[in-house]
Amino acid sequence: MLVALMLLVPRSAFAYYFHEHKRIGNAAMSMFLRSRGAATSPFWSRLPLTYDSASATYTFPLLSRYQTSIGYGTINALSGDHTVSPLALQEHLLTPNSKVLRVIALQEQFAAAHYASAPDGALAKLDPAYLTLAMRNQSHFYWYGKGASEHLAPFDSSDIDRLLSPAHAQAVLNRLHGTNALTMYVTLHAAAIRAAEKAGREPDAVASREWLHYAFLYNGFADHFLQDAFSSGHLLVRRTMLAMLVNNKSLHDFYSEHGTRVVNANGEVWTAFGDEAFNQPHGAYLAHGSLRDIRYPLFTPEAQRIVNAVTASLGDLADAFERGRSLADDSLARAAVDPSSPTSRTSHVFRQFRALSLVPLPYGTVLQDLMPDSLARRVDIQRANQPPYLREFVRSRVANSLVLGFTNRVVSSPEVFLGADLRMNLGLLRSAYRFNDQGNKRGQLDSWHGYTASYSLGRVVSPRDTVGTWALRVGMRSHFDYWVSDERFAGMFVYSEIGMDRRANQTAFAFTPQAGVQLGSLLKINYYTMPAWARLPAQLLLPLKFRVGTIVAAGRRPTSFSGVEVDLLF
Repeated sequence: MLVALMLLVPRSAFAYYFHEHKRIGNAAMSMFLRSRGAATSPFWSRLPLTYDSASATYTFPLLSRYQTSIGYGTINALSGDHTVSPLALQEHLLTPNSKVLRVIALQEQFAAAHYASAPDGALAKLDPAYLTLAMRNQSHFYWYGKGASEHLAPFDSSDIDRLLSPAHAQAVLNRLHGTNALTMYVTLHAAAIRAAEKAGREPDAVASREWLHYAFLYNGFADHFLQDAFSSGHLLVRRTMLAMLVNNKSLHDFYSEHGTRVVNANGEVWTAFGDEAFNQPHGAYLAHGSLRDIRYPLFTPEAQRIVNAVTASLGDLADAFERGRSLADDSLARAAVDPSSPTSRTSHVFRQFRALSLVPLPYGTVLQDLMPDSLARRVDIQRANQPPYLREFVRSRVANSLVLGFTNRVVSSPEVFLGADLRMNLGLLRSAYRFNDQGNKRGQLDSWHGYTASYSLGRVVSPRDTVGTWALRVGMRSHFDYWVSDERFAGMFVYSEIGMDRRANQTAFAFTPQAGVQLGSLLKINYYTMPAWARLPAQLLLPLKFRVGTIVAAGRRPTSFSGVEVDLLF
């Protein structure tokens, strides 16, 4: 059961791995505190952090009770992955022998061996809720196909006060976990700002420090989802139960490894990567003509952008603290995300929360809402904002899929199989996906390899007689795609299967090689993007996938077949 769950969920279903989150958060906290000026200011005197020289990080003394140094990065790493609320996280950290403390200890063991995270199986053994939380929690992802305004539509300003009420916070979080990364971040970040304002307004130093502690705790939870927003694997996956069964894991893993072009509200265009790819240079040395030009900064530009976003998020808390010292009430946090005109919420939120100007915009965002026309009209920005043209082709290659095949008499053979087969294509073992020197696809040959299983039912027709037959097979599948242009490719697919072939009440072990061509991609008929009611008849009326094969069994004449394939589900 554990293995089955792991196949259904992206590894991990959360974005960056534990130590990637931790490194981002700790680096951002150090940058943030260095930027706040003199340590004698009221903000510094109320700061609920101390510097731990052993780990070279700022830690929370209140949360570091059991010989475990808990810094901001650790809060980021645990939030949403092992706990469902900041208050539950705090309780786990203050409970001896809790599952969260054991998870931290396990993660440190793998960090010493230079792993970004402990294996999912080991984590699930310590924390049985880990995988089920991953499966039902949608808020680590974007809503693919919906723009920024749609992402922020679920926000409810009344949630801010309820999140700061222990009796009501969990109900709010239960709803938020069904939304998306931007709504999750904005709502929790607004609650953290509210707590920081209360800290600034509170004259008692002890009470002020307590409010600031909760501001950092809530913001640490929020910043986990802010970091998730940068993960390429979380920009292109649909988080529905059906999509989870069909394509979540492979599609998530593919884009985390290979990246995707994105743009933010500042007009910056770059290639975003995902899990286990944080701070990797991705062969940056290849772009240099001289050895002396090669540089490896502490963070790559992509990684530094994520750290800068979390630093900006922390900066909002310090600003809120200072504002709170002069405010007569605590209305500012609500006003920051709830302007008088609901239609202007998206642009208003992006202006108020500085970190949002750095995150990748959801594909299909109305650019004019968030940036000047001079940027919105740029061709590279418009392209980076469009849903990737190749996504559906990639999804059809890497996803689990259900395929229906029909055979006919096109091939000439003494014995022909006529009937139908139902095929399941499962998993992705290996792939090669390349771009040319210009960053395009023309002239490239891609390959994809995974498992396949099929059931065939029909009859074998020969000059002697006709007999009923069925077969059950398993094997390997491969796709080979040669790109004749940046938007057209010639596709070939191969099935190599073995299994039991039953005919005339006799069963034989058979080998069944098959090869086919995919014409839709060459003709630029992207039926993968069609709705189901149009996609199925389009494949039948226009035979877009054609294949031939042979059934080879000891003691029998080879049986040939040919026919079309129809993608039912992918």
